[in-house]
Amino acid sequence: MLGRMTMLAPDDARPAPDLRTRKREATREALATAAFALATEHGLDGFTIDDVARRADVSRRTFFNHFVSKEEAVTAVVRLRVAGLLDEVERRIAAKSADPRPDARQHREVGEAIMADAVHTLLAADSVATFRSLIALTEASPELVPHLAGIEHEAGDRVVELMRGQDESVPPVHAVYAFAIPGAVMATVGAVYSRRLHVREVDGDAPGALALDDVIAELVHLIPAGDDCTGAT
Repeated sequence: MLGRMTMLAPDDARPAPDLRTRKREATREALATAAFALATEHGLDGFTIDDVARRADVSRRTFFNHFVSKEEAVTAVVRLRVAGLLDEVERRIAAKSADPRPDARQHREVGEAIMADAVHTLLAADSVATFRSLIALTEASPELVPHLAGIEHEAGDRVVELMRGQDESVPPVHAVYAFAIPGAVMATVGAVYSRRLHVREVDGDAPGALALDDVIAELVHLIPAGDDCTGAT
């Protein structure tokens, strides 16, 4: 289920994009939102690129400045949403990772915070609803499947980066754990999106539904303790 990132202290946050970049991002988001809405309303075959451009109040040429196909535009709304959600996780983690020389206990605590933030963010009710809508679309339009798989892969890469860290302010996790743990997180998130696993905060009293905090508690057990958390041998 989204660029590369370096975990920075709050004072070192990346500069805000300039006006031109913000306008371009706003146009891309408007096109993606329009395409997703039209696909939800009419199905993938029930609208044209001209319809997307018209709803976003831009030209057909502008559409192709951002996307190469309807399929890419429809799935972009989810890609942009996940990127924004994980950017917010990054900002929160940076605020928790200010100690330049954390010990093993602090490594684990920050790792737990990263995991909890990522899972809470990806399984927020509105996030789940958006992904479930996209999954429903892919069932009717299999050509969307590669795009959905790409989003899931990108999201997994972002969570790997969050878990591994890019500098001393983030807990460096042993390479095996750095991929295994995010893999477990994304598999769990994907199971909720596809309704194979239910959480009470989203699915209410569905049979077998678990509290989100209980799901996170089980995932936290995967984080290595002590020196294993730092990759020491």
